[in-house]
Formats: sequence, structure tokens, C-alpha cells
Amino acid sequence: MKIVLKNELETSDFGQQLANLVQIPSCIALVGEMGSGKTVLTRNFIKAIANQDDVASPTFNIVNEYNFDGKKIYHFDFYRLESENELYNVGFDEYISDKKAITIIEWADKFPEILPKEKIVIQFEKQNDLRILQITSSQKNSETFYSKLKELAYYTDL
Repeated sequence: MKIVLKNELETSDFGQQLANLVQIPSCIALVGEMGSGKTVLTRNFIKAIANQDDVASPTFNIVNEYNFDGKKIYHFDFYRLESENELYNVGFDEYISDKKAITIIEWADKFPEILPKEKIVIQFEKQNDLRILQITSSQKNSETFYSKLKELAYYTDL
């Protein structure tokens, strides 16, 4: 499914809307070049769910954890990682298998083989000011998820 966002404000808004569609547990894998909107979307996704104003990218500490209503969001950033071993050293297996959490991973394409089979993948493409998101889901509720995505103002079938 394709989503076209015209600017950073729309990317922020879409992150907040996406937060209302994703069920727990979920893994969201974000892929795209530097500056394509991954962190903007994630920051607003987390703000919407966990009511957190201070959302920083975990580039240097690998993972940030946010708690809300007895549930969690784990925000990973694979950008600086050299090997999968670094993820195992911080307990990636436990994070990704937490049934009361949403795991969001920036730069997920660095280690695709360690991602769960059931996930939402958002591929970001930068075209001048536009951000084109290609979204695929291999989760059990994919049809419901796609149906709800189509109701958003940003959906396009181009």
C-alpha cells in the first residue's frame, strides 16, 4: 500500500494516525535513507501512544523504552550497529518477543534476518519534499490493517 506525504507536518500527522491502527504486539520495521522521515514518524507515533513529549532517537544507546498503560514501546535504531551480536548483547530477543509491546526499528534493513516473520514494513522514499511510503504487513490482521490505512487521507493507489 502506498502513502504519499507532502511535508514533515504530514509525516508527523501520519505517525500519530498510524499509532491508532497498530495492534499490540507488533513489530514495525522502518527502511529508508537518511532524512527520509523515519525518526519524525516514530517520534509522533510514540507521542500519540505513550503520551511522551521527549522522544529521542536511540542512535547511541540502541534502544529506548517507553511505558504506557502496562504496555511498552521499544524503539531501536540499527544505524550504528556493525553486527547482530550487538543486538543480542542488549537482549533483542526478549524485546522482540514481548507480547505487551510494540517494537519500532529504524534502519531495519541492516539485519533483516533477525526480524520476526510477522511485521509491518514501511519503506520510505524521498522525492524532493515528498515522502512516499510503501507499507506491507505480514501480520495476522493485515487485511483489517490495510482497510483502516485506506481510510486515511494520505492513501493513494498510484
